[in-house]
Amino acid sequence: MATGDWSSFKVRPGNLPRRRLAAMSYLLLRFRDEGLLAGLVRVMEGVAADTGSGRLENSLVVVASDYWVENLGFGLPARGSAPALLGEDRAGIIIVNVLLPFMAAWERPALAEKASDMCRRYPALAENAPERHMRRQLGVSRLPLQSARRQQGLLHILKTLCSQGKCAECPLG
Repeated sequence: MATGDWSSFKVRPGNLPRRRLAAMSYLLLRFRDEGLLAGLVRVMEGVAADTGSGRLENSLVVVASDYWVENLGFGLPARGSAPALLGEDRAGIIIVNVLLPFMAAWERPALAEKASDMCRRYPALAENAPERHMRRQLGVSRLPLQSARRQQGLLHILKTLCSQGKCAECPLG
């Protein structure tokens, strides 16, 4: 990669590409004996669909350690201690947007069924700007959005209808 490809302009320190790569290296190390996919399958198989979201998130969380405790990037010292390389919020986003859909689509029926069930039950993720925008547009509180599934539905409406100027076709209109 060229040096210019590593742009960090307007990137929050916790989202710097170097930190994301460091987090991935820790995950690869954590699951080195069985492999990342097999390790995540094992964790998935070991959690209950109705209460396993926290354990699943913990399997992906990477706390800052070693060099990363005091540095946000190479030559970029943190003021105080640095945030986790991969925190609970980001782990939840990865699970809802990548892991559960992948497992639900995989040709392992029991695992696919569990992943689908977890998708239906997964608690709401941290609120983001598109969700806040949609809540203002629709005049709703956060209360109806207490599941990741409902949040995903709201984001789908934003992407497929609101941002396309299809207000007349919106089921919420």
